[in-house]
Amino acid sequence: MKRIILSEGKNDTIFLRELLTTRIQIDESKILFFDQNSQDTKKKLKFIEEDYFDKLQSEWLPYNLLVKSESGKTKIIDVTISKLVNLCKQRYDPIMLIDLDGNTIDLFEDKLKKKFMNRFRGANLTLTSCELLQKIDEASVWSIKLCKDDKTIGTIYIIGFHLNLEDVTGIKNNFHTDEEKKVIVNNYIKNSHIDKIFKKAL
Repeated sequence: MKRIILSEGKNDTIFLRELLTTRIQIDESKILFFDQNSQDTKKKLKFIEEDYFDKLQSEWLPYNLLVKSESGKTKIIDVTISKLVNLCKQRYDPIMLIDLDGNTIDLFEDKLKKKFMNRFRGANLTLTSCELLQKIDEASVWSIKLCKDDKTIGTIYIIGFHLNLEDVTGIKNNFHTDEEKKVIVNNYIKNSHIDKIFKKAL
């Protein structure tokens, strides 16, 4: 099954690369990693995004997972909303990795539903309320069903760090190189149960 993980930024990508390849043991050659570049114009970025989605969908390429950072929760919602129905119809069931920053999931869920309803008003599409699937000390995973005419056509998974990834892992943005962040993230992964949260969604 092909899947997509949308996250907030570059640190999330470093974390996801280590988690997926070392702990969950997905072959890295089957994963597409794409960090959004804030320098890209909107038109250029859309072209790049479509290219990555095309690569994931191709029957001739080995990829079955796209890991894409979006530079913030709002952009995760925007990208998901724009592609949500199509992704769910293809059974890609997107996963969103977010920082809750000490808030409850309700705030994020409300923003997601509001943007969704504005985009698909009158299309008989609905999102159910978040269902908690599993919780550990530092993170939780929820699912939301996408329905059309009361029939489920797909699922969105939301994985949220209760605070944020940097606090949980110990990464300091201004003090650590990417290589140092990789070591710090690996130490966290080895001593946590975060893989159980991701396995619920994957």
